[in-house]
Amino acid sequence: MGTDKLSPSGTASVLYQRAKWPVWYTQSTRVLPTKTAQTITFDAVADRYANQGDMTLRATSSAGLPVNFQVRSGPASLTGSTMRFSGPGMVTVRAYHDGNELFHPATPVDRTFAVLVVTGLEPTWSDALSVYPNPTRSLLTVELPNTETIEEMTLSTLTGRHVLVSPALHARQHTATLEVGHLPKGLYFLRIQTPKRNS
Repeated sequence: MGTDKLSPSGTASVLYQRAKWPVWYTQSTRVLPTKTAQTITFDAVADRYANQGDMTLRATSSAGLPVNFQVRSGPASLTGSTMRFSGPGMVTVRAYHDGNELFHPATPVDRTFAVLVVTGLEPTWSDALSVYPNPTRSLLTVELPNTETIEEMTLSTLTGRHVLVSPALHARQHTATLEVGHLPKGLYFLRIQTPKRNS
């Protein structure tokens, strides 16, 4: 080749004449790799007491990939898959995976549960306490043994907010009722105060 890399130089020799070069081709379509869907399995989390300590979260991906967790709301924090609680309340935690070069992101799965606290020890008459009907849609009746009297009853949410306090009760009354028909459906704590202690 010349210095311009285009013009021939020197003497050219013929090596092949009327040569036939084989060419292979196909009519099939080239398939490009595609991502696969994945799902997350994250079982419901049971309510627990704050003094039970830290909790380890467990979830699995159908792709066999490690699942991530995120606290969406509530008095809790996460270090990896270990959850720590800072007080009572409702906690919502999410299990998710953002996907990779082989798998699509998984649909996140949220779980909500209650963190409870022990506010006191049960009095000796707690086994004889009757609260009925439970659940109820209107009136809730509370009965104590004849040896005990009710001073006040308080109904609270799981977060500790008082939603109902009984009116003044007659002296030495061991049976009382609460009208709860106007309250939203849910789980509530009932606190009964007697001259001696609470339950």
